[in-house]
This record gives sequence, structure tokens and C-alpha cells, in this order.
Amino acid sequence: MPEGTGLHSASASPSPSGSPSDSGSPSQSPSGSESPTPSGKDAGKPGMAPVAGFEQRLGRRLDIVQSYRGWKSDFPGGLEKSVADGNRYLLLTWDGGDTREIVQGEHDDLIAKRARAVKALGKPVFLRWSRDMDKATGQKSVHTAADFVAAWKHLRAIFKRENVDNVAWVWCPTARGFSGANAARTTRATTRSTGSAPTPSPAPTTTTATCRRR
Repeated sequence: MPEGTGLHSASASPSPSGSPSDSGSPSQSPSGSESPTPSGKDAGKPGMAPVAGFEQRLGRRLDIVQSYRGWKSDFPGGLEKSVADGNRYLLLTWDGGDTREIVQGEHDDLIAKRARAVKALGKPVFLRWSRDMDKATGQKSVHTAADFVAAWKHLRAIFKRENVDNVAWVWCPTARGFSGANAARTTRATTRSTGSAPTPSPAPTTTTATCRRR
């Protein structure tokens, strides 16, 4: 996926701050009110033209807009800032690095810089780090389930040290991983180590939401 590209969800989802509607209706916005017919006024904001165009075709404003950034890429960029400044939630997908290098502290400065940048957005963010970690194609950098869990804990520790309180962490293996052993091993480990929950709670820095990708 090209960096910064928004793949988006039209369904209502819980927010990192716990503020969205409890009804679960796809017609509800993050604020809990009915999603208005999109006006297209955000199309001129950085990165928002594809999002605004999709909303026009859909006939309603999206609740969540996704962006993708590489492991060593700077973010937030124009799209992330545009989403944070509006009335939608940001799902920021951050590519993973080498888990063993992360645990050894080789990327601490990079992680801390990204943590401060996310905090500076000042809005709730769903942060999905190293999605599809159970795919065979990623094993050269993921190594083992234990390595992944250790790296996950290391990232979260740095975000906590930087006092980031606007992030809900999204743990996202593939759907196929749940039919085998890979996702199950990391699921059990992350549940024990991070207190994961099926949906974000009002305490975003201690929350892990789980998704399954097909």
C-alpha cells in the first residue's frame, strides 16, 4: 500500500477515548450523532481528496480513515493531520521493524520520536503496528512469536515513557493465523503481557484492540 493512502471503514467503532456511540449503528458518527451527508468540503485538505470522493459515493461521512507509514518513515503527515483535525478517527498502520533489533534498543530514538509526534496530534489514534505479523513473508524480521511480543512490549514501554495517552493499540494478525498456531501464540502472550481487550477502553495507553485480516 502506498504511504499515506487512506483505506477507510464506514462502520462505527469504539474510539481510543471511549466516546463513540454505543449503538453500533453504521449511520452513527464518532461523536454519537447521525453521520451527515458528506459535503466534500474536506477534499482540499492534504491527502483527503480520495477520502472525500469515496464519501460522496458512499453517501455518508466515514468514521475511520486509515493511513500507512513505513517503519522508518516520518509521521504524522498531511493525511494524518487532516483526519485528526476533522470529525473522523485515524487508524495509523505502522509497518514493523526487526523485532530483535527493537528489543536490543537499536531503534529507541526513532520510536520515541514517533511517540512524541503522535502525542502532539492531540487527538485519539488507533495505532496498528506490524500488521499481519504471522505471515510467512515477514518471518525474517518478526523471527518468532516470542520476539514479536517482546518488541510489542518494548514499543509500548517507550510510548508510556513519553507519556502518550491518546493511543489505542491495534494487534492485527491475519484471519488465517487463527486457524493455526501463529496468531494463537502471540494472542496468549500479548493478553498476558499487555492486558488486551476486544475493544479500546477509556484508558488508551493500556489498551489493545484485536483485528483479523483476511
